[in-house]
Amino acid sequence: MTQDSLDQVETRRGKPCWYLTPQTTPLVAINDANLLVTAIYQLLKTHFKNQPYYVDVIELFQDVCHKATMGQSITVDSHVRRKTSAEQKRGHVTRSKPITIFPLNRCELFC
Repeated sequence: MTQDSLDQVETRRGKPCWYLTPQTTPLVAINDANLLVTAIYQLLKTHFKNQPYYVDVIELFQDVCHKATMGQSITVDSHVRRKTSAEQKRGHVTRSKPITIFPLNRCELFC
């Protein structure tokens, strides 16, 4: 959500980006994105805190978020706002988390 606002992307998966919807503004959307990130960690803690792979999952999410933020910084700092650049960053975040987490414990996650 934050990246959409910074990249001035108008749609995500064929729908208007959150920061462009009538019920929000770009600043509210950035705050909403921060709330979602913190909610992810709360959900992970609630459901996986007692699992031996809990730290691995937390570190995975931190690593992917860090890489996405660094990629966004490069984009903003260099003033490069190419559509393919934005798509590559989103692709890494939306594909790498589920694929990497899945092998940790398939049964507990999906049973």
